[in-house]
Amino acid sequence: MMKTLHCLRTGVALSLACGAAHANHNPPPLSDPIPGTIPISPFTLELADLASSFEFPTNVAAAPDGSNRLFVTERAGRVWLIENGSVLSTPFLDISATTVNDAGSALSVIAFHPDFAQPGAMGERKFYTLSQEAAGTAVAHFPDPGAVHQSILYEWQASVGNPNLADPSTRREILRIDDRTTVHNANDLAFDPDGTLYIAIGDDDLDDDDELNGSTTDGSILRIDVDDVSGNGRYTIPSDNPYVGSGDGILDEIFAWGFRNPWRITVHPLSGELYAADIGEDGIEEFDLISAGGNFGWNDKEGSFAFLGFGGGVTDDLTDLPPDFDGIDPVAEYDHTEGDRSITGGFFYRGNAIPALAGHYIFGDFVSGRLMHLDPVSGVIHVFAIDPGGAALAPGLIGFGESPDREILLVITETNFNPTGRVVEVIAGGAPGVLPDGDVNLDGAIDIRDLLLLKRVLLGLASLPLASAWHADLHPSGGGDGSVTLSDLVALESRLTAP
Repeated sequence: MMKTLHCLRTGVALSLACGAAHANHNPPPLSDPIPGTIPISPFTLELADLASSFEFPTNVAAAPDGSNRLFVTERAGRVWLIENGSVLSTPFLDISATTVNDAGSALSVIAFHPDFAQPGAMGERKFYTLSQEAAGTAVAHFPDPGAVHQSILYEWQASVGNPNLADPSTRREILRIDDRTTVHNANDLAFDPDGTLYIAIGDDDLDDDDELNGSTTDGSILRIDVDDVSGNGRYTIPSDNPYVGSGDGILDEIFAWGFRNPWRITVHPLSGELYAADIGEDGIEEFDLISAGGNFGWNDKEGSFAFLGFGGGVTDDLTDLPPDFDGIDPVAEYDHTEGDRSITGGFFYRGNAIPALAGHYIFGDFVSGRLMHLDPVSGVIHVFAIDPGGAALAPGLIGFGESPDREILLVITETNFNPTGRVVEVIAGGAPGVLPDGDVNLDGAIDIRDLLLLKRVLLGLASLPLASAWHADLHPSGGGDGSVTLSDLVALESRLTAP
């Protein structure tokens, strides 16, 4: 039996089927919250090491400047460059002297300003890092008297004279947050299409007696404008953030909250919607479509299930939730019964190597090492087949990245099973029924039915699932332009009438 989703919405946004709460009171935990097994994918991937010998790598990102360089972060505080298939001998950035290198995320991510490659733009050569330093290193903007270390968002610039080196003199501190523990801290960054920056933050290892309420940064996604420093000298809070001026005690910086440990966020390249992969506690890993002002339920719920306390498991009986509970269920989830225990978020695939994967969400599990994808049409999770080796990598799948040509990169970190951290690339993939661009209704052919459906969509009479949107984004110049417009209709008509 397949692992199914709990609620399905039509249109570009994904979601799952919502199960109704049962009437049992104080029920026992579910031994198998989502019965069945996750099916094996029809897609088979072939993998190859791109670069290795990293010390606990955490993230890989491509420079958005056409240089084909890849930037790899290490937990200890170094960023290495892969250029022309080789790791350069000098790190792009080295902040290891001040980075706390512990079991937490330490240096977890590098993110580039959208205008990184635009000469004269405000974001020219700018990039951003999240890292941890010792408690008391500097005064925290969000203090906690019990802090054991601090999470810091820094802005940097690449050197004017050497793009393969960061310029340490350009470092600008944007946020400093006191952390009570060394886990579930600031994890990831993503830029919105409007240029604002999202910051994903874990719950700081919340215990049984605590509740998230938005009065701190714990378990939240922040949204700030790093280009406009007029607000407090470091950033400005966008006026359309959901809690600005609300007076309900929730921080104005917060865009959404109620997360346990959002390990990677991503902005959909067509819809502009924000998604998060949130690591579970006792039984459920979840993938969320983030809405402004949304409460995603932790620690009242874990996924779509009621959370019974640490070590207590989960139940589908929701009767003991608070009367005013308004938590949002995930768009996809899976349980721990097959050995998966820690979701690693990825991105929506838009490469050319496996066209039929277009629009699928690529992700995996750190503990099992399984590589997965979410089908946006059926709403079903599948486990990729790996050739050779079956359906699993070694444990330690800590991150994903897109290569300069938008193909899949994996970051495998050091564990007892992986003595050397490495970056892995997908070098080939097979799948039945590769769909051509222009096949808007996904039936394997380009014909008048695709044209009629696209006309209905542009008139507002129909909506498209994500995979259909990819195949409808034609654009006369080829390759798509990131949106479905009248120009795509013209391009499809031209294809159908061409001799």
